[in-house]
Amino acid sequence: KGSSEVFPEYCFEFATMDTLEERAEKDTQCSDVIGLLTQMKPVETRITKRNPQPSYIREIEILMPEGDKIKITLLGKFAYFLTEDVIGSQTVLIITSMMVQRFSGLCLKSTSATRIYIDLDIPETQELLDRNSAEETLPKMGSIDRSNQGTLEEHMFYRRRTLEELTTMRHGNQSDQDFVFTVIATVDRLQEDIQWWYMSCDKCHKLATKDTDNYYCKSCGIYPEKVTPRYRVRLQISDHTSTTSCTLFDEEAARLLNTSASKLLDTQDGKSEEAPKIIQQLCGKRLIFRFKLNDNNLTFGTQNYAVKRTFVPDDRLEMLYLDNKAEEELMDDEVDTVLMKKQNMPDRKSQNNNV
Repeated sequence: KGSSEVFPEYCFEFATMDTLEERAEKDTQCSDVIGLLTQMKPVETRITKRNPQPSYIREIEILMPEGDKIKITLLGKFAYFLTEDVIGSQTVLIITSMMVQRFSGLCLKSTSATRIYIDLDIPETQELLDRNSAEETLPKMGSIDRSNQGTLEEHMFYRRRTLEELTTMRHGNQSDQDFVFTVIATVDRLQEDIQWWYMSCDKCHKLATKDTDNYYCKSCGIYPEKVTPRYRVRLQISDHTSTTSCTLFDEEAARLLNTSASKLLDTQDGKSEEAPKIIQQLCGKRLIFRFKLNDNNLTFGTQNYAVKRTFVPDDRLEMLYLDNKAEEELMDDEVDTVLMKKQNMPDRKSQNNNV
């Protein structure tokens, strides 16, 4: 017998930002998202030590229905799914079956099961278009961030500096650079005069202060409908050359500690000002810190650096790096010696002229 029941042509379960947060770094659950394309970068070709065959990736950014933006990495054949024809016109994307990761914030990555739909004729697509003006949500072509290219090993040693070199760096020292550097250092202590978390405005993620029974965001000039606890962990770190302070903010702290600030606060039994044990256990750890210096660091020498990423050092790779660096310095010394000898040699032509 024929059935009168009509099945929908498409069936999606769109994840919210809160859902994606819960699924971060969990390889057992894929996620579908819908959003307006806001940025697209050129396709990159990457070759890693593990896979010598070239792989293709394209990074894009979408605006989700709740107003959050999230970065998506499209791998392999999906890197070429979108063409530059989408630039300059409102484009609604549905991307399915992706894994949620933390890398410089929350992000998504395509899988072999991923499917991409452009401007699909479903109610959610029209709702997104009606809610967002075309002028504000036209996709733009982004540029490739050189500091995020390469293998994991290359990320760990990207523009490696000592703390002394880092803390004495000023605008005049470098030109045409992105001021992203890595250092390897030990966490000496927590700076407990700075509370390890703050309440943030969900619109701009900046500080929201308690005002009677509500929270007020000075940056937005509003009382936000929703506020969220976020990490702000200030650390004192040192290496063999110097010492300084740095701050772990929400995305990287959550990745490093493998839990959100909200969940950690729930375990504190009301002792919100006391640093939890999991944060205290950072003391004594040796980590690779990736910093992006700002104007305060470069102009005024402000010694508080924003941590963009942390890595656990690999002793074998660190020894190899030191060996290579020592060899380079020896080669430089040999070149300097040759040049010095050449400068001190008498000019034969002038000697012949004097005869």
